[in-house]
Amino acid sequence: MSQEVKPDKSKSVAETEVSSGSTELQEMLEQITSVLSLDRLQEFFDRYKPIILTVLFVLLGIFALKVVFAILEVVNQIPLLSPFFELLGMTYAAWFVYRYIWKAENRSELRQYWDAIIEQVTGKGVA
Repeated sequence: MSQEVKPDKSKSVAETEVSSGSTELQEMLEQITSVLSLDRLQEFFDRYKPIILTVLFVLLGIFALKVVFAILEVVNQIPLLSPFFELLGMTYAAWFVYRYIWKAENRSELRQYWDAIIEQVTGKGVA
């Protein structure tokens, strides 16, 4: 009984699969690095800068609102603080009405002040 030893071809097939897999991986990595190069990222950011900044500001605003609402919720749970702030708000509203809205000359003063603020913000005169 003589048994012939057959050459093990499974190792060579597995080795070629690994080497072809690693070359495919290297090709994919080269493509990814070429797409994510600093020059292309800088070009992308320069092209879409206003849109990117707008999205970031909107997300930052949403985050800020969530933080403010969380703080207000905590403050409202303190027993005597919530009614105090309500009283403070009503007092300020009454003072504002008395100071700026009650008389016509005070309303014109408020209008001039408001126009000055709008001019500062927009950078142009109010029509």
